[in-house]
Amino acid sequence: MSSGRVSFDFASDSKDYLELVVRNRDSNAAFFRTFMDRPENLTIELPEGSYEARAHFFPGTSECSFTVARQETSGCRLEDPPSGAVKVSIVDPSGATVPGKVTFHGIGPTSRP
Repeated sequence: MSSGRVSFDFASDSKDYLELVVRNRDSNAAFFRTFMDRPENLTIELPEGSYEARAHFFPGTSECSFTVARQETSGCRLEDPPSGAVKVSIVDPSGATVPGKVTFHGIGPTSRP
């Protein structure tokens, strides 16, 4: 079986750690998986085919699709999505804070809710 290479470029402000999972797009079989501390660029060899890579930057995720061709090098850039913050207060009609629960649901598919 012929193979090629793919180079991953990780763009993250935190550069803490991530999990990288590479799956074949036709079979959904995982072909490569690694946890990386302080991720740098990575190049691996894979059989020819179409793949999808997902980087879990914790809590955000990033995906890219690529094709591996015989004796060629493909590229895949995975970026940590931007972070934000939300401050919520639940108040009664008079404006006094009351206990309660707030749940955020993302509109799928989304990297973060």
